[in-house]
Amino acid sequence: MRTTKPQSVAPHACHNCRRQRRKCDRSEPHCAKCASRGIECLGYGQLFLWTGGVASRGKLAGEASISSLLETLSTKRARTNPQLAVTRRGTAVAPGNRPAGPESEDVSTAGCSSLAQITPTNFGIAAPWALVDPLFQDMRPSDRRYLDYFSTRVCLDLVAHDVPDRNPFRNLIPLAHAHPLLHEVIISTSAAHMCNQARALLSLNPYSNRDIPSRWAMDSLVAKQKALQMMPAALQAMDTVGYDVILAAALFLVNIELIESGKNGWKPHLEGTRRIMSMIQPLAAADEGLRDYIMSDCLVYHILNSAFAPPAPDMRTQLRSWDLMAILEKTTNSYFCCPPEVLEIVHLASQLPRETEENTGSSNEVSPAGAALLHRAQSVDVLAWALKIREVPALANTSIGSRFRAGSAHRLALCLYIMQAAPSVQRWVGKEVTDVMMDDLHRTLEAIPPTDSNFKSTSWATFIFGATAKSPERKAWVIDRLRRLAVAYPWGYLNTSMETLQILWGLEAEGKLTDNWLPTLRDPQHNILVV
Repeated sequence: MRTTKPQSVAPHACHNCRRQRRKCDRSEPHCAKCASRGIECLGYGQLFLWTGGVASRGKLAGEASISSLLETLSTKRARTNPQLAVTRRGTAVAPGNRPAGPESEDVSTAGCSSLAQITPTNFGIAAPWALVDPLFQDMRPSDRRYLDYFSTRVCLDLVAHDVPDRNPFRNLIPLAHAHPLLHEVIISTSAAHMCNQARALLSLNPYSNRDIPSRWAMDSLVAKQKALQMMPAALQAMDTVGYDVILAAALFLVNIELIESGKNGWKPHLEGTRRIMSMIQPLAAADEGLRDYIMSDCLVYHILNSAFAPPAPDMRTQLRSWDLMAILEKTTNSYFCCPPEVLEIVHLASQLPRETEENTGSSNEVSPAGAALLHRAQSVDVLAWALKIREVPALANTSIGSRFRAGSAHRLALCLYIMQAAPSVQRWVGKEVTDVMMDDLHRTLEAIPPTDSNFKSTSWATFIFGATAKSPERKAWVIDRLRRLAVAYPWGYLNTSMETLQILWGLEAEGKLTDNWLPTLRDPQHNILVV
């Protein structure tokens, strides 16, 4: 008779099960229940937490705690080489030597080729290196993983260049520890982003586990629901919670909707940011850099929303009261990488009265306001704006050429947009001028490949180009570019943009759409926000 060796069993539950009051199977060396839930088992031994000191013995002798490294990262390592990254052990490495995986992926290399090198099995499973600080030890491992993903991946999408001391959105993480509303919003943002990223990765492997992104999608929905339930109480206690915290939460509720699909759901949250900003202006901010970038993103979203929405004259007064140019000029590292004057003209063009055959008269008449805006758009000095980045020491080594091309793409797209908002201007300049602008925009966008850090800023210009394009070759090129954007930056509004372009092209093929496509987009059934 064969006897089996009894399996080793730990004398007590693992640390994870004990904290969460779960029944542990006490299997060694790691709890099988933790493994089945996809979390790292903390084991059965004694836990040691870093206290900010330096280890004096063992394998980590001479190494400071992770929390200490984070505090000194922006002041010490950025001085020697701003491009250095931090590995999970806290040592500096060049971007080209980073470990594979989306949590350490550099935005400058994001794209189909880099994603193909990442296997779904190691996606998002590693323990959060940046959040082993004692401040975060009471959080669930999954929450710490999402916060780490926000710091190492989502924050890359929120600025033009991810320099250690020039990404204010990472300052939201310590604020999230003190404000449950902000905590849930960040968790939801990270989980939704991680879900979209994982789906792109899993599509490369037909035999991979499809349940993983579904779990992250559910985590995002649960966290978003919690945040929405907390928002009314936070608004009633705005003086206590803080205007900056509530505005950041409202902005990221918009971001969550844009990551999910960009359909409809973002609109009430964007309206909420407008109301909060009308109250936040006179107050002093605890972190001016963070406030500037949050308000800047809100302004960019409002302006780009007005581009495809029915004219709203009251918004012009509202934007002027916010000192639009002053805010946008301070956010040099904005993800949109666009001259502030271009954004201002976009909004002014969106407020032009709708032209009809009755108010335009003969085909020789032109809208004076539209013609003036087109002249102003053509006069924007993009190079002077691009060179201003050298005034910021941390960004002095940024490529001026890349910045100039991104700004030029927005300026050219603006010119095409003005001719949509004022069709008489399009008839006035003639088809030849429009074709030249389209050729210039095509060449400019082609000069901003997926490996360019400003690639993510070109979605709006690409959409304008696609809506105006006529040839099948250019339409196919636009879809291919938007697909590349959607892989490198997994925001769902990019897929919605492609669907909307297909609708416009279908109406054109049926003869139901003329050269002026803007009235069709302003139909409430579309509700599209391309950012």
